[in-house]
Amino acid sequence: MPLRRRLVNRLGRAVAACALGTAALPRAVCATTAPAAPPPSWREHTIASALLKEDRRLLVALPAGYATDRRSYPVLWLLDADDREQFDAAVANIAFLAARGAIPPLIVAGVANGSDRTRDLTPAPDATMRAINPTAGGMDRFLDFIEHEAKPVVATAYRTAPYTVLAGHSFGGLTGMYVAGRRPTMAQAVIAMSPSLWFNNRALIGPWSAAIASRRTPLRLFSTRGGNEPLIDGSAGRIERRLDSLLARRSRATVHFGHRRYPDDPHSLTPLQSLTDGLRFVFASYSMAVTDIDRLPDPYQADSTQWVRVMRGVEQQWARRQRDFPAAAVGEDTTDRALPESYFEVAPLLATINAGAGLAMARRAVALRPRSATALRLLGQVHAVRGDTLLARTRLTEALAHARASGDSAAVTAAEGALRTLSSAPGGGPGRP
Repeated sequence: MPLRRRLVNRLGRAVAACALGTAALPRAVCATTAPAAPPPSWREHTIASALLKEDRRLLVALPAGYATDRRSYPVLWLLDADDREQFDAAVANIAFLAARGAIPPLIVAGVANGSDRTRDLTPAPDATMRAINPTAGGMDRFLDFIEHEAKPVVATAYRTAPYTVLAGHSFGGLTGMYVAGRRPTMAQAVIAMSPSLWFNNRALIGPWSAAIASRRTPLRLFSTRGGNEPLIDGSAGRIERRLDSLLARRSRATVHFGHRRYPDDPHSLTPLQSLTDGLRFVFASYSMAVTDIDRLPDPYQADSTQWVRVMRGVEQQWARRQRDFPAAAVGEDTTDRALPESYFEVAPLLATINAGAGLAMARRAVALRPRSATALRLLGQVHAVRGDTLLARTRLTEALAHARASGDSAAVTAAEGALRTLSSAPGGGPGRP
């Protein structure tokens, strides 16, 4: 949820100011947000795989903004795309999280199963497993298909960013664990949902956990299990404990490992929560869904000193996000590293309740972006709320000049509108002495 909406929700009494037509409030604060257009449906690609000797289908879902912007997007590769209910839920939950700033918007690439799922999603079997599943053991070739045939198709057809997440359930989760330890260049994050680590009588747990713990390249790994899937509950719990122990001994581990158990879930239900929780874990330091603003006990009573401290905390959170998820890796603007102006848009509304706090917030926006038309407009609107008409007109005129110089038509319109509102407001003439 955008910061402005979250703070407006917390400052409920201020909404009345919009209904009363308070002068100087920006339209962005008072306007009702139009519902977003539904995301595009899946697009389908068929690949004649030379590696797998059969045609394979890819289902690709694009984020809602894809058609209107030119940025690139990280890719989430989801196995078992034949389960359309599971994947439709995944796409909807990803859109929900991205809209609230918890994760970046993602391209979702679903890999549909071919003629033999067990073959594709299992490693070399021992004698017992070979007797049960004679075709098992094709995991490496299947992963080669994703790496060398499927990924190039998606990268050519769509604007993809370097950051890649792989997610799979059951045998797909087993495949994810293998990728985490044995294919370190394939993904920067893995979500292993109810991984079938009982395979080969649990003999994979020791060597795979050692391989994961000794990785030299960064990885975020999240594993889940349900309380009503006994084989997986036991084996996945064992690798969790093994990895926790191995990673605790490393002073500079490159693997960030998380796990969760759903005590009431059977095997068929774990994917719903697992993917959402996994993405939140993977992108925890990217998320701006919760900031120090949300932690304020009472925004009405916070003074300007508290608000300055809160906004500096938001800035530090933004800096951690950029450190852990560089803009180029997730397809964002690499030229602008300052906290976005949208985090300060609420300053005029805040000023109607706490004049000093609103002024502190707007001044900080200008300190971060002294030539920003938006920051200057916000400061002008805060001055107008405080009754400092002369200062308000000065800052709004500066905002309009910067907007025109930059060729930003939206900023020009906003600054012109704020000046018109100021002129038509009672007392819109000279400022207070």
